[in-house]
Order: sequence, then structure tokens, then C-alpha cells
Amino acid sequence: MQKAKEMYEVIFKEAWPFWFGGVLLAILAILMWIWGQPWAVIGGYRNWADWFLTGIGIYHGKKLISPLLDPKSIMALGIIFGAFTAALISGDFGFRMPPWWELFKGAVAGALMGFASVIAGG
Repeated sequence: MQKAKEMYEVIFKEAWPFWFGGVLLAILAILMWIWGQPWAVIGGYRNWADWFLTGIGIYHGKKLISPLLDPKSIMALGIIFGAFTAALISGDFGFRMPPWWELFKGAVAGALMGFASVIAGG
């Protein structure tokens, strides 16, 4: 039992090197490309927004696919729930208010990333 606890500590409590996470993400992206569905999460968020805006009567566009049937929406849900699960397992989940400067930088960076993803087509 002690060995299992030590392994849990190494896997879930200690910080992993950044390069290791990058290698795992690269392998996942390559496998997804080989499988036939490249990693493209922004289309999932767009699908959610289309559904929401159509529901409140603002947007009347293309024929919509249910967010629960769209592969990109499911990928986006997987990222959200995966990050949530990882935070719970590591014991690092909590609601903390960052400094105002960090909030400002996050808002500017998010706006620039959203703008760039629209220009780049996702």
C-alpha cells in the first residue's frame, strides 16, 4: 500500500516537466491526425455559441449539429472536464482570485487568441 501511495504522489502531486507535457500533447495531436480528426477545439466553442444564439433568436444560420454529436464539441468538453478532473485528483482545485493585472493580461490574451483563431480559420 505504501508503494501505491508513493506512486500516486509522483504521478499526481509532483509537478511534471513542461517538456514532458508538450511531448504527450504532440503524440496525442499526431494520433488524432492519423485517426482522421485533427485537434480543432475552436469549432466546438463556435457550435455552442451558434446553438445559444439561435436559441435566443439572434442567429439564424446554417443547419446546426447537436453539441453532443459534434466531434469538436466533444473535444472541447473533454478538455474542460479533463482539466477539472486533473485539478481534483492533484488536490489543486480551488476558487482563488488572481491579482487584477493577471486578469487584465488574461483578458487581452484571450481576445487576441480569439481574434487570431477567427482569422486563421480555427
